[in-house]
Amino acid sequence: MLPLLAFTESTQQIVATIIVVLMFVAFVRERIAPEIVALGGFAAMVLAGILPVESAMKAFSNEAVVMIASMLVICIALERSGVVASAGAFYEKISGRSQRTGLWVLMAVCGAMSAFLNNTSIVIIFLPVVMAVCRRQGVAPSRMLIPLSFATVAGGMITLIGTSTNMVVVGQARDYGLSFSMFEISGLGLAVFGVSLLYLGILGPRLLPDRVALSNLLEDAKSKEYLTRAFVSENSPLIGKLYAETPLARLRGIRLIDVIRTGVMVETSFMELRLEAGDQLVLKGRLEDVMTMRQTHGLELVPRESLGLEGVKMEQAVMMEAVLGPGSTILHKSLKQLNFRQRYGVIIVAVHRMGVNLRERFEDMRFMMGDTLLLEGPPEQMSQLFKERGFINLTRPKDTRPRREKRWIALGILFAVCLLGALAETGTDKGGTILTDWGMPDLNFGLIALTGALLCVLTRCVDTSEIYEAMEWRILLLIIGTVGIGAGMEKCGLAGHLARSIVGVFSQFGDLAVLSAVYLIAVILTEFLSNAAVAAIITPIAMQTALSLQVDPKPFVIAAMFGSTLAFSTPIGYQTNLLVYNAGGYKFTDFCRIGIPLTLLLWLLCTFLIPVFWPLTRLP
Repeated sequence: MLPLLAFTESTQQIVATIIVVLMFVAFVRERIAPEIVALGGFAAMVLAGILPVESAMKAFSNEAVVMIASMLVICIALERSGVVASAGAFYEKISGRSQRTGLWVLMAVCGAMSAFLNNTSIVIIFLPVVMAVCRRQGVAPSRMLIPLSFATVAGGMITLIGTSTNMVVVGQARDYGLSFSMFEISGLGLAVFGVSLLYLGILGPRLLPDRVALSNLLEDAKSKEYLTRAFVSENSPLIGKLYAETPLARLRGIRLIDVIRTGVMVETSFMELRLEAGDQLVLKGRLEDVMTMRQTHGLELVPRESLGLEGVKMEQAVMMEAVLGPGSTILHKSLKQLNFRQRYGVIIVAVHRMGVNLRERFEDMRFMMGDTLLLEGPPEQMSQLFKERGFINLTRPKDTRPRREKRWIALGILFAVCLLGALAETGTDKGGTILTDWGMPDLNFGLIALTGALLCVLTRCVDTSEIYEAMEWRILLLIIGTVGIGAGMEKCGLAGHLARSIVGVFSQFGDLAVLSAVYLIAVILTEFLSNAAVAAIITPIAMQTALSLQVDPKPFVIAAMFGSTLAFSTPIGYQTNLLVYNAGGYKFTDFCRIGIPLTLLLWLLCTFLIPVFWPLTRLP
């Protein structure tokens, strides 16, 4: 297959730069799903001849993709077997003693689990647990949720499998001939985790705000409201009038939910709707508001002989709170596009985003990951809604029936994968690994993790249907696309050009300054872009930077790895930050106030510790 266009190397670099810049703009604007942006940029580089087809195909077989997919399966198995829920129950039990104790236990438990499990899944499981504990203790969730997110991010740096970012970097580094053992980064990772816990545990309570979350609106639901139907009569004076002009629109305690005309839901905006004879109006209000509404001339509550309140058919509704997770099917869509009321039988009372509770005019707003919704509807419809992936129930913990009999099997598989992965990557004096010295095949971690995932399925720790439902397909597609982009940048020489620019600016201050600059560039980009995307793009640059300096590339790859993850200054710096952002009622500046000092502290820590663990030795 020939490329559609053929460019010289210098022209390829210009075209690649344009593609990368356009991708960054698209990532920041968030109008297009990140995985689509990444795959689109990947395809553009192939079509432009920047990345040969043979090299492009390697992105789909990259070891990082296999490792991440396999570890996600094992993580799903641990979740389904109740291991993660048991940790949540332990935290809930301990936290009853005091808020400060609960904070330390929360960070320690979640951070330790994140060393081996997907940190996004841990936050999703712990979110409703923490919210329930906060309501019981009378504590604002904003005092706990940022530490939850930050601790899982820092804990993920203890092992190579702690975050997808680590596995992306490792997968790319192996294309350059670099290998990493399972616990090679544990020393630096534990230092990062320890400093993060001390910072959050000591200074966090002074910096964390008391914010009003959407859950505070649940208190308004204590006075029960009801749904009822009213009918526009044949000779009603309301006929032909805009709904906004009717007395109903001026009643503060009554809200119009739906309009049914000739058996069909009307899609027109209620404020632009002209009423017709026979229109059925679905309304919500308290008992006393319904009494007032029945006095509206030309409106019948029910088509029955008796128009008294005793003739009104009412349905009591419940109100619940939910966060949109990464797997939600309504992301990047509006209420109008979704037909939400008709699809789920549930109404959205309010939306929380960017520190603001929105009660009105959010019909055209496109939903984003991390949006918190205040939902109202019949209990059975609400239960059905939360069965869909991506709706995280904050009102009460998810009602699941874990396969507790599989708990130790799932834990055993995880332990075996970690142990064999460590043995397979640990070299010996004989020139092989511990496994090969024992007479076993030369295995890489991707194959070991894949075997562990298959064992989880064969032992019924998880069903294939659950894997398809819970798998983070978007993350995998994002990684495939960005790995391809990184390969294209390296192939056309753009990565080398950027590396030489970095060296040219910072080399006068020494190799350590260049290393620090690579870390800082990675962390700044991650504050605004997907961490996996940054990792895939910055790793080739880090490699080329080290080669330009003629020093061992491993410390620079480590700098790219940690810099692409440890971004705490903005809510979009990491996926877990987005999940807690709206749930805690935070403002953007809350993350800046507590996250910027921590980000700078870890930058300095890593700058001085990376050369301790991986010396900046000259290449022969």
